[in-house]
Amino acid sequence: MKKTPLFILLLLAVVISATAFEPVNRYKDGIYTGESQSKYKAEPYWGQATVEIKNDKVVKFHFQILDKQKK
Repeated sequence: MKKTPLFILLLLAVVISATAFEPVNRYKDGIYTGESQSKYKAEPYWGQATVEIKNDKVVKFHFQILDKQKK
């Protein structure tokens, strides 16, 4: 009777330790863009940013400031 709870505890420890060390990707691969103009439309300038993520790392980042003529 005492062997069953001990076996269950050991099995649970093995399952938890096997899943605990798997790498977890925090960020999904892809290219993401955003701009600050959505909130501040009255200002003549705004920023645009583009970020590329691969294998949970930022591989490219581009930021630019635009005016009303998008220059």
